[in-house]
Amino acid sequence: MTPLRSQGSRLPFRGSSPAIHPGFLVLPAIALLLIVYVFPLLQLLRLSVSDAGPGVLPGSGFTLSQYAAFFADPTSQRVIWRSVWVALLTTVITLLIAFPYATSMVRCGPAMRRILVCVALLPMTTSGVVRAYGMIMILGANGPINQALMAMNLISEPLRILYGPAALIMGNVYFCLPFVILPLAAGVSKLDQRLFDAATTLGAGRIQVFYTVALPLLVPAIAAGSMIAFTLTMTSYITPGLLAGQGYLVITTLLGQKMFELANWVSGAVVSTVLLVCVLCLSGLYQSWIEKRSKFYAAR
Repeated sequence: MTPLRSQGSRLPFRGSSPAIHPGFLVLPAIALLLIVYVFPLLQLLRLSVSDAGPGVLPGSGFTLSQYAAFFADPTSQRVIWRSVWVALLTTVITLLIAFPYATSMVRCGPAMRRILVCVALLPMTTSGVVRAYGMIMILGANGPINQALMAMNLISEPLRILYGPAALIMGNVYFCLPFVILPLAAGVSKLDQRLFDAATTLGAGRIQVFYTVALPLLVPAIAAGSMIAFTLTMTSYITPGLLAGQGYLVITTLLGQKMFELANWVSGAVVSTVLLVCVLCLSGLYQSWIEKRSKFYAAR
């Protein structure tokens, strides 16, 4: 049978269009980042060094007096150190809770694994406001924790847990757990059981196998989870705003106070810049330390 196409025609979609350079595929993402992140960030930096007064958005000139006043204020210094140590303590506690959970999730059967995955992802199905109000109900004076302690005659009156560091750290841990469990579970699932068997055959105990075999191989997963937890805790606004309140300020609630209550846009821009620099510098130092200390870090 004679073919329908003529002798000089080409097959469709075969050499009919020029090759597209892979760089063009990232242009939409780059454009989106420039519009919604880089451009507002540059505007924020420009505002932080302007001589605009309180309540005024546009400003001209250049001055660092706002930064000098911020770092000279003892309250600002306390807020920065408080934010850093709360984020560090939250990261450590989250890792200690997430590691056995991720290990159990990987080593259990398929049915139990599905249940544990659903439980781990359950906090992500609700908004931060709902999670924070749930913690308020649990940690409040009439919450189940105080009621249980009073029923066991361990305390005579309800403990004041809310609006302090304890409530803030517990709320941050609850918020960060899913983001730490998933990287750790991915790292644990890639461990080769033959390495553990070989170490055990050579006479290593369980603790020695963990520190010399498992832990170095899990450094990339631990680094990823800890950086996520630290960054989320440092930049979270809803959780400290509802659980810590104005009596226990961290850098994000101080930012909200400057922006929304005092309408001091220049001072708020300074706090935002300090927060950004703190997160970037501490994350960069931590990543550099991880890369120097472990030869098992993620391949470049």
